[in-house]
Amino acid sequence: MASLGQRVVQKVGGRYQVSASAKHLVEETAGVTIHWGAVTAASVDAVILPSYGSVVGTSFSDYNQAADSYVSAGEKVIRLGTVLCRISGGTAAGKFAPYGSTSIGGGTLLKTRGNMYILNRTIFEHVAGSDHGPVIEGGKVYKARLVQNGTGAADTAAGPTLAELEAAFPTILYV
Repeated sequence: MASLGQRVVQKVGGRYQVSASAKHLVEETAGVTIHWGAVTAASVDAVILPSYGSVVGTSFSDYNQAADSYVSAGEKVIRLGTVLCRISGGTAAGKFAPYGSTSIGGGTLLKTRGNMYILNRTIFEHVAGSDHGPVIEGGKVYKARLVQNGTGAADTAAGPTLAELEAAFPTILYV
């Protein structure tokens, strides 16, 4: 009698995400179109940790199952929890770029409610479907996974202040 052998039928679980529950989730179903020209490539190999969206380590040996993603130098990646803003004007009009981006094709970032979304999962430029990132604008979220600068000044890398984030996303609930 023939054996079926070892075969993966289904993987259980999913990637880390910002949303904590689908019950009150307010999402943009088809995602938003990412302007990858505004995303800076990684300068060194790194690991992105899911719980804080932070980049740590500089070698593949730092990678472990608790990490969300391994990023090689030269790859373009947007971390989960990053605030994306609509671009107005220029060659990339209508697309979205990370909060604080400067290379946006001559346009400006709209940092107002209705023109901003939170990236729900980490996305890579080279992965199929990455031009339309999964985003949310409300619902239950893990506060620690949001890329925001707390009470400090808004910053390109650290994102908007917590007050700016809460003003733009009044329907988020922290868990």
